[in-house]
Amino acid sequence: MVPAKLILQEAWATEANWDLPLPDELQSRFSAWYHGLSCISQLKFERRIGYGKRDSWSLHIFCDASKNAYATVIFLRSESSGQVYVKFVAAKSRISPLKKVTIPRLELLACVLGSRLAKYVVTALSLREVPTYYWTDATVALCWIQREENWGVFVNNRVKEIRSLSKKEYWRHIPGKLNPADIASRGCTLQHLSQYGWWEGPEFLKASPEAWPKSEFSPNEELIAAEMKKKIIVDLSVKIEKPEWFERFSSFSKIVRVFCWMIRFVNKLRKNFLMEKENSVHGLQVVRGDDDVLRVKTRIIERDDDLSFLYPILLPSKHYLTECLIREYHLKYCHAGVQILAAKLRLQYWIFSSKRNIRSCVSRCVVCKRFTAKALTTPPIQLPLDRVRTSSGCLTRPIQKLYPLEVSTSGDPVLTLTTENRSRYGRLFKSSKK
Repeated sequence: MVPAKLILQEAWATEANWDLPLPDELQSRFSAWYHGLSCISQLKFERRIGYGKRDSWSLHIFCDASKNAYATVIFLRSESSGQVYVKFVAAKSRISPLKKVTIPRLELLACVLGSRLAKYVVTALSLREVPTYYWTDATVALCWIQREENWGVFVNNRVKEIRSLSKKEYWRHIPGKLNPADIASRGCTLQHLSQYGWWEGPEFLKASPEAWPKSEFSPNEELIAAEMKKKIIVDLSVKIEKPEWFERFSSFSKIVRVFCWMIRFVNKLRKNFLMEKENSVHGLQVVRGDDDVLRVKTRIIERDDDLSFLYPILLPSKHYLTECLIREYHLKYCHAGVQILAAKLRLQYWIFSSKRNIRSCVSRCVVCKRFTAKALTTPPIQLPLDRVRTSSGCLTRPIQKLYPLEVSTSGDPVLTLTTENRSRYGRLFKSSKK
């Protein structure tokens, strides 16, 4: 049936309409297969498959695959009166899927097919006590079945099914030339089956079990390892950076107090104090004071002013202590702006890129963000109808205020708007329209 299945698969692959004829090549192959069916009547074989006692019976399942199909065939071996009988029991074949599958995987599918068919035969014929042997010439598939490894999804699922239907010790290797399932997997005509005596099984089964093939094989380890489950190695090593001691505090004043206690302790242990020494840091003249603190030597040291202003303390840029100091001054001076903070800090400290650091700290202040947020604006609404209605070609406007009126009758009529302290005058115009 393999040739017919292949013809049907290729016919579906052409995606031809029902009204269109198939290609000539497919039609000729189908005609040849159809005319060969006349030989079925010439095939004859006995119904009886077992002879003698069941203690001498054994079930043999052969599996093989090719690039076009994979198949399995089952024979029953029995002994009676010193004679060995090998009879055909069942066979099954399937064609390869259109999606290309590797040969080792097809060989594994053949083993799955053989395991399923063997279970069906054993259940149908009540052969549970009969020894079962599984034969295959696929060294890679045999290693997948017998080895205890963590295979990929495809191989693992099928190996799991094979082991649930059979034991891995029952599987044996057989040379390809002796495997009767090879013919079924490649496909052949009925005439060939009759010539080869395929129904009678392989010749080596008619010999004693000691003469059965026990071939040594060396599988392709690369193909075997290719189906192993991919392992994802996760590096869980975490580099823990030890924080500085002053990062334990968020208040600059507390950091200063703790630091003073540290300096006091160090000074008690020191025997020799460092001499004052001038250095240059980024173009600034830096001196080390009596308190062992680096200070900037400014150009206004001749001025009569505080020492902290003439020699301000040098602080690094983008440092945790510097940010704490800026936040302290920002809160102390009621959320002052960048210019004010820069001026106040300059009285005692010299910070590299001071305005950039101050601007960065102020921009992260939540309170300042609330009060400097842009107010929501709404589009202006249209004027009501009473404000824009026209009357006699004139625009009517509402009266904003009403005062007592006095009308002068002498000459042109004049309105006098009288208030408590002063009067307002207006001229009346008579309209000709009624």
